[in-house]
Parts: sequence; C-alpha cells; structure tokens
Amino acid sequence: MKEEFKRIMDLEGFCPNDEQLAVLDSSKNSVVSAGAGAGKTAVLSWRFLRLVLEENVKPEEILTLTFTKKAAAEMRERIYKRLVKAGEGIDMESFSRATISTLDSFCAQIARSDALSYGLSRDIGNLDDRTAKEMAERLAYDFLKNEENSEEVNLISSLFMPSEVMDKFFLKIASKVTLTGEYSATRISERFYEIVSNLYSEQRETLSEAFAQLSNLALTPKLSEQYSRLLTCLEDESFGEKDYFNLSGVRDQEVKDIVNTSINPILKEKQHFRIQNYVKNNDRSAGLLQKAVEKYAAMINEEKRILGLLSFSDVASLAVCILRDNLEVRRIFRSRYRFIMIDEFQDNNSLQKDLLFLLSEREDAKSESGRVPT
Repeated sequence: MKEEFKRIMDLEGFCPNDEQLAVLDSSKNSVVSAGAGAGKTAVLSWRFLRLVLEENVKPEEILTLTFTKKAAAEMRERIYKRLVKAGEGIDMESFSRATISTLDSFCAQIARSDALSYGLSRDIGNLDDRTAKEMAERLAYDFLKNEENSEEVNLISSLFMPSEVMDKFFLKIASKVTLTGEYSATRISERFYEIVSNLYSEQRETLSEAFAQLSNLALTPKLSEQYSRLLTCLEDESFGEKDYFNLSGVRDQEVKDIVNTSINPILKEKQHFRIQNYVKNNDRSAGLLQKAVEKYAAMINEEKRILGLLSFSDVASLAVCILRDNLEVRRIFRSRYRFIMIDEFQDNNSLQKDLLFLLSEREDAKSESGRVPT
C-alpha cells in the first residue's frame, strides 16, 4: 500500500482491520460476506480510491453499483472528496464520467440502449407500485368482462371467492410478469394448482374429522340419512353444489356446533365441490389456467408498451436480455469497465447474477448470442 493512500486514510482516521485490508488490497475477483454494520460500503469506496491511486485505473473504468440512491450518493461524495485530497495527477474529468449508481439506474441505462428492439421508446418511465396495481386491477376487470374468456373466468370463479380473486389471482400474476416474458406461465399455473390442491387436502381432513365426531353421536333417523349420503360423497369425492347438511329441526347443540363450524362452511361458503372438481380434472383445468395466465400476462405487457412504463423487474430483465442477445451492446458495456464492484449483491437473485456474468465476460471469450457466460 503506497504512502499517498495511507496519508488520506490517516487524514480521515480510517484504520482498517485485517479483513478489510484484504479487501482493499485485492485486485482479483472477490466475494465479501459481512454482516450489517461491518463497513462494506465504506471499504468499497476506499477500494475505489486505491485502484485509482495505485493501479492506475481511471475512475470511469470502475463500475460501482449499490442498492439504494442514498448509498450511491454517499459513495460518490466520499470518493470525490478523497480524490481531491490526493491532489495532482487525478483525472477528475474521468471521475465525472464514472458510473456510481444504483443497480436499477444502471439497468435502465442498458435498457434504453436497445429499447427499440423490444417495441419501446428510449424514454422509458418508471411504473410505480400504485400505478402498477391500478393498471393490473383495471385489466383484470377487462379480462373478466370479455366473453371470449368465459371458460377461463368460470374456472377462476370456481377456485376463488369474489373477494379473493383480485389479490390471490390477478395481482399475483401481475407481480411476476415482466415485459420480456422472463416468467413461466406453466410454473405460475402449477403453483396455483399446488395451492388449491393443498387447500383441498386441508378441507378433506377437516371434513373427515368432523364426520368422525358425528359418527359417535346419536343422530335422528333423518339426520342419519343425511350423514350416510354425505359420507359417501366424501369417500367418493363426489360432492355437488347442494350437498350439505340441512339442520332444520335439529335440537342437539353438539351436532349443530360440529356441522356449523367444520362442515357446512366448507361445503357451502368455500364451495368445496368446485375445488374438488378442479383437482380431479387436473389435466384440463391446469391447461385452462395456464391459458388464463398467458392471456392476462399479454394484456399487462401490451399496456406497459402503450404507456411506456416499466417496473424495476421489467428493467432488470430487459437489461439482461439485451446484454445476452445483442453482442454489440454487450461488447460496448463490457469494454468500458476494468473493475466491477457491487454493494449488497443478492446472490440468490438470478437476474443480478446473469448481469454480473455478462458484464465480466473475459475479453478472449467467444461471445454467444442468447447465452449467459458461466
């Protein structure tokens, strides 16, 4: 570590520990795992300075990405002040061109470079949460009113109560759909089937326990007849819309409590027969549900194009698609940077990982369109 760098650290009273020093001195690919308050952001800013002072790296050749605007602004300010303290020989004009920004902002820069190929203008706007929800709800109502979607609507209505269909179906789809189609309608519909199937199993378990409790009670002949018929429906999985207990004239409070608490609410209000039929007819129902997902997703994406508004997920997936498929754009962005530093990197986020791999592809590698380098 050279004297000039040590001098600036001493001026600010920065005394790195051994682990922080290892990060500062590293010029190789490094992953640093550290908890909150460990000084990750501060160490990155000092590493930026060392690369400029000791490795003769121009500030504009370092890509520095953070998670928040506040962190990006603070890092830029810190680095600027330290470069000023370093005095002569520092290319401050190069620093004015340095990319120190949020991941979202950088992805938007990439997205604008080839937005026209995806039917978008370069003037991409931000789709905020409130606007996104209003758009999703408006398009959901259009979907439900369209007679061409009658089959899909009937299926959706059989799976969700009217009060649930927006939050549990349409808004969940809208949150997963990206403009580039980097989502799986098959996986989404399979997930819905899994949820409904689990609900069906839970309801059957509750019904079985309730029927077992009734079997231990003295039932009137009329009630016993109902019990036998409905028990057969439970065993054969053959409940119909009007299959539930009629408690008219029943005085036994224990029987009424069991039926009103654990049986009739499931058979009547939760429409158990519809969930039963969906699970039993899985092949056809799953295909129809996937069709509904694809139709609604297409409506969402078309509206985004018309409005010119993209969510953060849209921008990130679009940036990765452009770098993956457009070799010239990939070459331009890749050649700009000798070093990449990402603060708060989400290693379980496939989009972030793909973005990093695309930007850090080796110069001598044979780039392939449509493929993310390993």
